[in-house]
Amino acid sequence: MKRILITIAVCFSVITSYGQTEKKNLIGTHFALGGGEYLTRMDGGGSYDTKYYYGFGLDYSRMLSKRLDLCSGFEYQYSKMTGTPALEVDLAPFNENLKLATIPVMLKYHFWKYFYVNGGLLFNVAARIGSEHRVGGPTKNLNMFLGCGIGVGFRYEFNSGFMLTVNPSIRCNGLENAEKTESFLGFLKAPGKIDGYQFFQSGVSLGIGYKF
Repeated sequence: MKRILITIAVCFSVITSYGQTEKKNLIGTHFALGGGEYLTRMDGGGSYDTKYYYGFGLDYSRMLSKRLDLCSGFEYQYSKMTGTPALEVDLAPFNENLKLATIPVMLKYHFWKYFYVNGGLLFNVAARIGSEHRVGGPTKNLNMFLGCGIGVGFRYEFNSGFMLTVNPSIRCNGLENAEKTESFLGFLKAPGKIDGYQFFQSGVSLGIGYKF
């Protein structure tokens, strides 16, 4: 009986050790806060001052090697801005907001013990800008399709598998803008204009995750 108990204990220890070394997946959530600069490439446009932005989302990463992870997830962002109309438009400054729903695809490289750098592409599945004074309606869909981001982060992993992260970063959205498609006779599609919006961000993301 004693030998059986010893054998079971040894097997359990080996399985536990193996499971700890095979933790290659991480799921989690994060909250981001910061500021930015909102630009338009259209001539004669007004200027914008970004007051703040915040975002939250779900994260997933897969360990590719000892130091390299592939990361993705889903993030929603809301940016509050003050718009100043062009000189020829007789309007007072107005509040404006930009909403983004983003799927990031990034690589994360770990160095030393607690630090990492991350960077990659941002695919915006939806983008909307809204203003009470916008001509043609209060909101407008944007085609701010592709962006990029880079950051440096700090992580601390607990023995339980939970992990805390702090990730300052900069981002640029609107590097590539998809064409609009407008319905024609109900079934045909015709290309529309390409929007000229860009949004630069700098901020910090606080996250919590679980490694398994």
